[in-house]
Amino acid sequence: MLRISMALPEYPELPDLLYYINSEVKSLLGTEGSLTILHDEIKEELIILGAAYDDMDAEKKAGEIRFSMNQLVAGQVIQTGEPMIVNDTSTHRSLHDERDRKLATEPGTSRSYR
Repeated sequence: MLRISMALPEYPELPDLLYYINSEVKSLLGTEGSLTILHDEIKEELIILGAAYDDMDAEKKAGEIRFSMNQLVAGQVIQTGEPMIVNDTSTHRSLHDERDRKLATEPGTSRSYR
């Protein structure tokens, strides 16, 4: 957290800042990707504002995708107000499948981004 907060002035543009933060989170957690999601309250959609992925095609595609509230675990958290930690993605498989389908860079390709 200290390293991220110290670097904030180096990124005056929001996309660059979000990419930096997501890259740091991805590295710290040892995941394939990290997202910053915005809730569009008017359209009731989730928008990916920033992403950092091992797969550069998925990273580029992420910023173009909108999800309905019931398509991501984040939507469930927003709707219920209850935080969630998903250690076993098989318990929320339909939510992960939809995300993976939309982020797949080739038709029929299913990738896992957790």
